[in-house]
Amino acid sequence: MQRVQGKRGGKLALIAVACLLAVAVAIGGIVAKYHADQKQWMRSVVYSKEADKVFRDTLVAQYDSKAFSKDGVIQSYKVDDKSIKHSPMGGILGIRIINDKPDLYVYFSLDKTAKPVF
Repeated sequence: MQRVQGKRGGKLALIAVACLLAVAVAIGGIVAKYHADQKQWMRSVVYSKEADKVFRDTLVAQYDSKAFSKDGVIQSYKVDDKSIKHSPMGGILGIRIINDKPDLYVYFSLDKTAKPVF
């Protein structure tokens, strides 16, 4: 086997390193795009009208039967965007902040086949 020496060997090594670097950057870009798309999809599910109805119904049934009325403790809620993430068991996990008070919150797990778990 003949050994590559001199300038030609250095150029080949530089080309090989450049190709490997280009492949690594391309794979990193694809992975980043996938995660961004997944995060956007999860946000669209959490903010959907269907999920909103399920959340409202669950809050009324499990926490405050007078929620969203004058007499109820729960007047409003919003999603903590930073808390939305994919559950290892499937579905979406997150936090709903109650009455715009960060110390008053409810964890949720949203699955397309089941009701959310609070």
